[in-house]
Amino acid sequence: MKSNRKKYPAHIKLLLLSVLCFSSVKAQNETFIQAIVKDSLSGEPVSFSSVQLYGTNIGTATDIDGYFSLRNVPEATELLVSSVGYKTKSVAIPQESSKKTFVILLCPDNIGLDEVVVKPEKTKYSVKNNPAVKLIEKVIRHKNENRMKNMPLLRYELYEKLTLYWDNFQLENRFLKKKFGFIENHLDTSVFTGKQVLPLSLRETLTDVRTDSAGNLHKHIAAKRSVGVESTFNDGSMDVFLEQVFQEIDIYDDDIDILLNRFVSATSSTLATRYYKFYIQDTIYINNTRCVNLAFFPFNPESYSFNGNLLVAIDDNYAVKRADLSIPKNLNINFLENLRVVLYFNKDENGNWINEKEDVYANFAMNDFMTKVYAHQTRSYRYNQTSGFGENRSVEKEDSFWENRRHPALKETEAGLPKLVSELQTVPIYRGFEKFLETVITGYIKTANERISKSKIDIGPVYTVYGVNPIEGTRFRLGGMTTAHLHPRWFLSGYTAYGTKDRRWKYSAHLAYSFVEKENYLQEFPRNDLSFSIEYDLYSLGMQINEALKDNLFVALGTAGISNRSYQNRYRLTYSVDWNSGVGFSAWWKHAKDTPAGALQYQLQTSENQFENIPSFSVSKIGIGLSYSPGMDKYAANRSGKDSKINFINDNIRLSLTHEYAYKGLSAGNYRFHQTRVSVSDRFWLSSFGHIDAQFSAGKVWNKTTFPMLASPQVNPSIFIEKERFQMIHPFEFIVDEFAALHTSYFLKGWLFNRLPLLKKLQLREVVAFSCYYGNLTAKNNPEFSDKLFLFPASSHSMKKEIYMEGSIGIENIFKVFRIDYLRRFTHLNHPNAKKYGIKIGFRFAF
Repeated sequence: MKSNRKKYPAHIKLLLLSVLCFSSVKAQNETFIQAIVKDSLSGEPVSFSSVQLYGTNIGTATDIDGYFSLRNVPEATELLVSSVGYKTKSVAIPQESSKKTFVILLCPDNIGLDEVVVKPEKTKYSVKNNPAVKLIEKVIRHKNENRMKNMPLLRYELYEKLTLYWDNFQLENRFLKKKFGFIENHLDTSVFTGKQVLPLSLRETLTDVRTDSAGNLHKHIAAKRSVGVESTFNDGSMDVFLEQVFQEIDIYDDDIDILLNRFVSATSSTLATRYYKFYIQDTIYINNTRCVNLAFFPFNPESYSFNGNLLVAIDDNYAVKRADLSIPKNLNINFLENLRVVLYFNKDENGNWINEKEDVYANFAMNDFMTKVYAHQTRSYRYNQTSGFGENRSVEKEDSFWENRRHPALKETEAGLPKLVSELQTVPIYRGFEKFLETVITGYIKTANERISKSKIDIGPVYTVYGVNPIEGTRFRLGGMTTAHLHPRWFLSGYTAYGTKDRRWKYSAHLAYSFVEKENYLQEFPRNDLSFSIEYDLYSLGMQINEALKDNLFVALGTAGISNRSYQNRYRLTYSVDWNSGVGFSAWWKHAKDTPAGALQYQLQTSENQFENIPSFSVSKIGIGLSYSPGMDKYAANRSGKDSKINFINDNIRLSLTHEYAYKGLSAGNYRFHQTRVSVSDRFWLSSFGHIDAQFSAGKVWNKTTFPMLASPQVNPSIFIEKERFQMIHPFEFIVDEFAALHTSYFLKGWLFNRLPLLKKLQLREVVAFSCYYGNLTAKNNPEFSDKLFLFPASSHSMKKEIYMEGSIGIENIFKVFRIDYLRRFTHLNHPNAKKYGIKIGFRFAF
């Protein structure tokens, strides 16, 4: 029987033997070193320690976990390890160092012998003639040259992974151990505390990124994947929230956006040396690059700033090789216990400094008694590798795709998350709790188990089921909506309501066809749809409340006494479209029949002393609207789209322009007029001194028409704070046909209260608001000077080039989520029933 063994010529055998011998000799002369540096007392990892081979320029620094490795280094016997606050230590390299990770313990430098403590002499910090300050100034001067996003024609693939954990997880209760014992097979360890954590959620994103010849950044999300316990009640807003909380960080920005706040950067062109103290620690070599370890600390630890270290490559254009950031302990940030950011940079083959990796670690907690969340966000970059840049919408990819495309492999606990979710579903008590959370958070009752099949019809909103007002008495309402899982293009929504006092049924039906397929809801970006709606309901005069607040129980609590209302039959045909540039367009036809109810009457002045009661009137309009909202796709994440009351994207300017023409004839409209409205809103950051939210709007009714079609301030008579509304004006208190309105709110972020010990301990924050309204009613629309108009309600007043003003001083962050404002009305105090001051409460989730 012939052997299948392949035979090689003699000279090939000799060559192979020579290579093996050479490799063996080289391996004997080179050492692979891997170790973890820890605090000798606490056992905690010592991050950013300097590690150097004795007698050489070869060295590195530990990562956030205290780990380091040196590969293919010459034979050495000793390491020098040093770190700020620790004694420098000389460590002999174990002979078996290449086979396992060994531990190096550093002793804190404030520990003395024989009860003698040696303390360094306190010296006054000085900016003048400080070499550390001169070094950071050089970093700042060169930061535009070293900033990766300024490089033209760059292409790379960005991989992002965010994992959320239940921190310090323990199954102490016997009942819970019996029901959820399988959870112990899925536990991981926190980098902060070393305690057990349970994975709850995992999100992965793969993005193709390129810069054009001008250095402008273009992104295309190629793939997404999400798995976790929250998937049934995540309507998209949670994804937007987490994306904004953990934004990609640029160390060279003047302000660093993270946790929905702005922190002064250590490389700020204007504030760095005013905000921070800089100290040079030592000089180390990392991959043959000479780096200075530059430590920095804020002058005021209560300001929005960082503690940290920068490794500056002083021989390479003063680029940052590595950055390690954490927040001061005294900083007034809600829900956050720990934050650590580590950024890694490297040089490419052209000598340009590029991003290599980014790690963000955070601990969140509502309070000391509730469940804590541990989060780990990682980003990694692969250059000259993309998935094919295109304009197609991102889609969820299968597991096989991610096995080949994710940059770092998943940890065992992350890979086992789908199994954990499946195991949790086998416990009935967990399924019931999940359904409860789903209803409370989304406001809808889903008609399917989302783990098995997606809900096709959602019932709700649940917060509009009950209401009360003087016309209807007790009001009950039941509504629902279809989702894209019933049909990706056709959508139906509506409700029916009944009042026990007026004994009338109200209803609304909305049918829409989307020209682009949707993943979940009609309102998702981009909009391109045609819709028709029909409605019969009761409306309050002058109450321009959007659909997110209509019939809301909490709003009804403060508006139950309003008796100027009318029954309205409404019909509307609308076309809406959004573009990726942030520009939106809409056009509509609408018709409404208005019948007064309660105390409201429509009295037409036919002559000087003659009046006629009008039982109802009709108005027909056509209109167009233009809007500009950069980042619009972020707004339209959930079922309410960009009109959602829970939006976390407030940093971009938002512009809108609408014009309507009311006509007579074809649909029995009784009036002909034009009206125009413009608005602009934006957020202005004052670095770490907080931010100002501002909105300006103006409008005009161009022709003669009666008062229900004229303009009036948008008001909020409820006891709850509603932004961009006048809080101290009664509905339809003012009537105008031309106006300009300004709303401003300054959130100081505790800038003053942090300097008062008691308020600092309570973590209270200041809010100052001011609103004003300029209005004018021309003679053609004033029944005092022109006939064929409705008389104004007794509680209404015309404005004649007047300015109304109000303001408030508030305290927010009460129990971390509540706000109380003291409001003051400054003008028009002589009006009947005018309130000079008031108290309102609000709810605001903010870090």
